[in-house]
Amino acid sequence: MEALLQTTQAAGTLLFTPANLAAIPAGLLIGVLIGALPGMSAPMGTALVLPFTFFMPTVTALLLLLGVYKGGIYGGSIPAILFNTPGTVAASCSTLDGYPLTRQGKSRKALDMALYASVFADVVSNGALILFTGSLARLALEFGAAETFALVFFALFVVASISGDQLGRGVITLLLGLLLATIGSDAYFGSERFAFGTIPLLSGISVLPLLVGLFALSEIFYRLLVPAHAGTDEDRNPATGQHLTRSEFMANFPVIVKGSLIGTVLGAIPGIGAAPAAFFSYSEARRKSRNSALFGKGSLEGIAAAESANNGVCSSSFIPVLALGIPGGTAAAVIMGAFIIHGVTPGPLLFREQLDLVYALYLGLMLGSVVLLAIGLVGVRLFARMVDVPSGILFPSVTVMCFFGGYAAKGDTFDIQVMVLAGLLGVVFRLLKLPPAPFLIGFILGPLLENAFRDTLLQGGGSLASFFSSWLALGFWAMSALSVFLIGRTRLRPHDSAGG
Repeated sequence: MEALLQTTQAAGTLLFTPANLAAIPAGLLIGVLIGALPGMSAPMGTALVLPFTFFMPTVTALLLLLGVYKGGIYGGSIPAILFNTPGTVAASCSTLDGYPLTRQGKSRKALDMALYASVFADVVSNGALILFTGSLARLALEFGAAETFALVFFALFVVASISGDQLGRGVITLLLGLLLATIGSDAYFGSERFAFGTIPLLSGISVLPLLVGLFALSEIFYRLLVPAHAGTDEDRNPATGQHLTRSEFMANFPVIVKGSLIGTVLGAIPGIGAAPAAFFSYSEARRKSRNSALFGKGSLEGIAAAESANNGVCSSSFIPVLALGIPGGTAAAVIMGAFIIHGVTPGPLLFREQLDLVYALYLGLMLGSVVLLAIGLVGVRLFARMVDVPSGILFPSVTVMCFFGGYAAKGDTFDIQVMVLAGLLGVVFRLLKLPPAPFLIGFILGPLLENAFRDTLLQGGGSLASFFSSWLALGFWAMSALSVFLIGRTRLRPHDSAGG
């Protein structure tokens, strides 16, 4: 006990310096601004800030980068809710209900829910990082190729439930997304697939231009191409200024808790990421909800599920970094690079040799949750009023943001072409009433599914039995079978009642 007290005091001495206390809000503010710009993802933000941390003290540099990452994940929800333009891939799920709520004049409620869900999930994820680093790291080690394939396969079944009554259409768009993900070079043999000699396609289609085009540009194109839906100030309800009420928050609190836990667990598994966690949580919330018909039409429950899960990933993605020296995601890999640059080697020895540094980071992360809440409460007033901007100014501004974001991802004009084509594809989806969410999640999960499938066969010598080689894999296969049964029963129920 005395040793713990001494370590905590040493950590407090490391943390509470003017530079560190300034780095936390500075990183969060930078992250929120980066996350709010389409195309500027949270991992990209950490990579951009990394060179400025080379000559900073170790704790200051790490807290700044962690703040940028956390702020970026939350910041992506702001344009997703207000303009149907997700700032980050992780925020794409929030467009499904966030923008419909804005169209209903409830942008303030949607932004409030996103903030509270994000902060609560951040606290839960921080707590898991502090209390269960060893346990969750061991769980992450259990995930090999077979377990990852079974998990992703199960997630695709769950995602199909997002389509609701349009299950058939949802399956079609899901398969289209999986097909589009195969474009590029084969990961194992380097052979060309569906690139048709186009050099930029050899590296595959970037997700950010596709995302921005599918959600944001499609909205603008739809208004231009379909005169009956041309944007007018009367067509958009302005922000009413109504806050999220205590009863609304408490009604959705169980969803926030569940989403936070889903994000925390999936975040500890290397390679999963925030976007799949958000869609997984959203699908589970919709499946369990008594008001599932509201999902996709303006449900606070949907925002609570998505935002709690994608923010729950943030801290837990550093569990394998600290415990094992293995990055849990792109941003974690960037920040792990900052550890190494500053002469700190992540892994088990870190807890033995520099425990005071680890505790200082823990304290900084918890303080960052409080600062994020303060930044959100102050900023949400300004964000909610952005929808009052006249359409003649708003939509051209959003278009400029889209083109900037599409180009900023890789600095390649080919991505602009991808974004425009994705925007037109989004219009086609709307005209044919095809849901875009399964398409997007199929595209995101496609490479992970394919690589896990191949790795499993290679490790098992080509035997199909290798897909059922562990209790985790068997558990996910059982859950997939249960999902198929439940979806089938739901689809057949109306026919049964009609026949009776």
